[in-house]
Amino acid sequence: MTSLLLRSIRSSTIRPCMRLMNSRLTPAIISRGLATEKDSKPSIATPEEMATGLEKLEYDAVISGIEDPFRLKMATGPPGTLEKPTEVPTAFGERIVGCVCEEDATMIKWMLVKKGEPQRCDCGHYFVIKDANPIDIAL
Repeated sequence: MTSLLLRSIRSSTIRPCMRLMNSRLTPAIISRGLATEKDSKPSIATPEEMATGLEKLEYDAVISGIEDPFRLKMATGPPGTLEKPTEVPTAFGERIVGCVCEEDATMIKWMLVKKGEPQRCDCGHYFVIKDANPIDIAL
């Protein structure tokens, strides 16, 4: 049984090769030559080389000197007042803002700031939405 199977496999793989050798295409195939050289030093692409889309824009922004292209770091400064509220940059109509009401507070007061009028935190700080592009580089 095994020898019959081997014979059928051999004949099914050898026959097409023999037909090819006897065909008119043989000189064209043989004259092409084989590529036997390989890259002397194979390398794996770095994450910067593999990045596409938004990830690539982020890499490009960091390389160009923008440390926080999506403005995710905590902003510090004087508390916002009704006359001069703290501006919250966003590309959307609303943004979640965390307010550390006291310097030694262990809890963050989270609130949803919507576009329009300045909004007040429980501690008295005012926040207002400012339209902005999330990345300060050419899209």
